[in-house]
Amino acid sequence: MVFLLTLSTLWCVAQPLDSLWKVWGNPALHDTVRLEALYNFAWDGFLYDNPDSAYQLMELQIAHAQKTGWRVYEILGLKLQGEASSIAGDDEKGLKYLEKGLDLARQENDASITALLLRTLGKIQEALGLNRQAINAFEEAIAIDSLTNNRNGSGAAYNWLGTLYQDLGQIENALYCYDQSFKIKAAQHDTIGMADVLNSMGSVYNDLMDYDNAIASHLEALAYAQKMGDSETIVSCHIFLGISEQRRNDLEKAEYYFRTALTYAEENNMLMARGMTHANLGSLFLETSQWEAAKKELLQALDIALELDNPFGITACYNNLGHLAWETGDLTTAQHYGEQSLAIAKGLGYPQRIVMATELLKGVYKDQGNFKAALEMQELYFTMRDSVNNEETRQITIRQQVQFEYDKKEAIANAEHEAALAKQEAIAEEESKRQNIIIVAVSIGLALVILFAIFLMNRFHVIRKQKNIIEAQKNEVELQKELVEEKNKEITDSIAYAKRLQDAILPPRKLVKEYLQESFILYKPKAIVAGDFYWMYTQGDLVFFAAADCTGHGVPGAMVSVVCSNALNRAVKEMGILDPGKLLDKTRELVVQRFEQSEDEVKDGMDISLCCLNTTTRELHWAGANNPIYFVQAREGTTTLNEIKGTKQPIGRVGNPQPFTIHTIQLQQGDVLYTFTDGFADQFGGPLGKKFKYKPFKALLTANAHLPMEEQVKLLDETIDAWKGELEQIDDICVIGVRV
Repeated sequence: MVFLLTLSTLWCVAQPLDSLWKVWGNPALHDTVRLEALYNFAWDGFLYDNPDSAYQLMELQIAHAQKTGWRVYEILGLKLQGEASSIAGDDEKGLKYLEKGLDLARQENDASITALLLRTLGKIQEALGLNRQAINAFEEAIAIDSLTNNRNGSGAAYNWLGTLYQDLGQIENALYCYDQSFKIKAAQHDTIGMADVLNSMGSVYNDLMDYDNAIASHLEALAYAQKMGDSETIVSCHIFLGISEQRRNDLEKAEYYFRTALTYAEENNMLMARGMTHANLGSLFLETSQWEAAKKELLQALDIALELDNPFGITACYNNLGHLAWETGDLTTAQHYGEQSLAIAKGLGYPQRIVMATELLKGVYKDQGNFKAALEMQELYFTMRDSVNNEETRQITIRQQVQFEYDKKEAIANAEHEAALAKQEAIAEEESKRQNIIIVAVSIGLALVILFAIFLMNRFHVIRKQKNIIEAQKNEVELQKELVEEKNKEITDSIAYAKRLQDAILPPRKLVKEYLQESFILYKPKAIVAGDFYWMYTQGDLVFFAAADCTGHGVPGAMVSVVCSNALNRAVKEMGILDPGKLLDKTRELVVQRFEQSEDEVKDGMDISLCCLNTTTRELHWAGANNPIYFVQAREGTTTLNEIKGTKQPIGRVGNPQPFTIHTIQLQQGDVLYTFTDGFADQFGGPLGKKFKYKPFKALLTANAHLPMEEQVKLLDETIDAWKGELEQIDDICVIGVRV
């Protein structure tokens, strides 16, 4: 009933994330330096905390690697996309990216990258229950790492392969792999790696009920981890020790180790370790008949296991919750949890998990009077238990244990002997260097006296020549500076004139306030001119207003915005279209006609959120191209934000265009409308350089919708500036708020 621990290697920040992002954004640096910085930025800052962002960052890396011809970084991008997909819960998608990266690595004949892809592929195949394929991947990685003398890689692959064999009940193979891994890590003085292998060995002893050897292995691993100050391994050791103490019935020590592990996990934000510790505390309380405490811990563990999509944790939690229901007389719930646990365990193909589930179901079926099902569970229980714990396995384990202990001591002794020899050789070499330094120093001193005299004679002539060269270079630089300043002024003047032209298509703020008295517009172009624009038209009681986002930003975006704004004006003024959906249909037609006049194919267009508000009846007609509308309503003391999504197509050339959908909403006095482009939510910033995102944007609008509109726009402006900090604004920003 105990939830065993298998921690994946957690990421650590190698250097400040903002400096990595700045390296990537510096085009003056070499492409390999920039790509390496982007990879580390995604790995360190996002892979485990926000895998979707890590995936998107690798899209940038792959595109740049393909453009610049650095195939190895394209392969690494696919690898990290595979890992990010798996962490996000889509192992099959992760498998697809890793297989694609592996094919490219084989084409490049890059042995080290191929082995790296195989090791990562094996872990995901194991998670999908593709055990035979996972074994093949690990074994091929070991073979390649052995040929290339990559002992770090082969040591890691042996350890993962040992864990897989252990879960499959193949103890002899598991112990062999752990033995090989330990010898490799000891030879490399990899203290944390040695601790990991000792923990794995201890878990084997636990499965075979050899708790003394299990505790000895975990205590030795803990000593290594504490020596290195490795929090992750310290947590692992405490959980393993708690499991061993619980199994030999020292429950007080078991709870101490679990509580210590939980403290470390919470302090270091280790979600998986927290889940495992809650599960083990639940098992402990279950054993001592503390039902409520057990249920609380087990449900917390199940939530975390489901969040991480960890089938091993899920099946263990289901099994323990089933035991809890059985012990408290709820046979229906016990059967439900037990059958779920058994189904997952069979899917994984791990005998130890099947033993746990069948032991539970055997008792539940018996108490229900279903003796046939109970007998079937008993037969499966004995079959699986004997496959893991029969006499032949015990004899093999004893032999492997003796061999492992011998190899362990020999590996440590060899490593210490090599270190001592290296120290003696270093001392002798240092003494020899010291003698040589004295001889060389005297010789150099004499030579320097002669060279210094020659240097003084030539220096005067060199300085005079350098002065003439510098003077000529200075004159050339000043001339080039004048030319650059002149060109820059011409460009700036042209853009400033373009801004005046673009300003002419924007409705004056005074006019907006005349028809929408309680309103605001937050308009922050990325450059002098923008691709975003806001639009307004009035006819009788109807007020049309919109926030639009044209393709691109700067001068190209501004040119598209003029075309799109003119199309809107023609559709409503010349053609008299007042239905927002039909207005967008006609606008799309006019924009496509305009761009079809070009000899080149133009796919530019815009996303837009278009409102038609009847100021008398407060009835709103709305249509959107990709962009949504939010409206906040306060009813009976509760404030809610409602969202209507736009039609999933832009204003522009698309295949199979559909009519834009119109929505009608009856508003009340005090309701607040918000239309916007994507610039606010997509802005990078904050302590880790992440996007602001829509969820915090919604929360910000909801919390402040009651404020006067002038205060709202000020708050939005200050919030996005504070979030952006020293980072560059990545897109135009436009937010419109209207209180009915």
